[in-house]
Amino acid sequence: YPDFVEQWCDVFYTLEGMPQLFRQVAANIPVGLLSDTEPLHWSYELKRNSWLELIKKPTLSFEIGLLKPDPQAFKAAAANTGFEPEECLFIDDLIANVEGARLVGMQALQFEGQEKLRVQLVERGLI
Repeated sequence: YPDFVEQWCDVFYTLEGMPQLFRQVAANIPVGLLSDTEPLHWSYELKRNSWLELIKKPTLSFEIGLLKPDPQAFKAAAANTGFEPEECLFIDDLIANVEGARLVGMQALQFEGQEKLRVQLVERGLI
C-alpha cells in the first residue's frame, strides 16, 4: 500500500518559488483554496507541503461534492474564506476555471508562471 500511495500521489510537484510567494501573500491577506482533489492526494500533499497549513479552511471537492468550474464550488470557496465572491481573487492555470470564477463575480487570473503572477500580485497591492 505505501508503494501505491507514493505512485498515486507522485503526480504533483511544487513549482520553484511558489511556496515563498504563497507565504508572502498569506502574510498580508487571508488565503483560500479550491481544489479538485480526493482524500489520499490531499493528505499526502499536506505532509509534503507545510505551507498548505496557512489555508484556514480549504475547499476540497471530495468534501463539498462539487468540481470546478461549477458555480457553487466557487461560492463555497468564497464562503470558506469569509468573503463575498466579489472580494476574492481566484488564480488557476485552466481558463475554464478562471471564467467560472468570473461568472460568480470573483476577480480571476490565469496562472502563467511564478514571475508573471508575482508582478500581478504586486500590481494589485497584495504583496
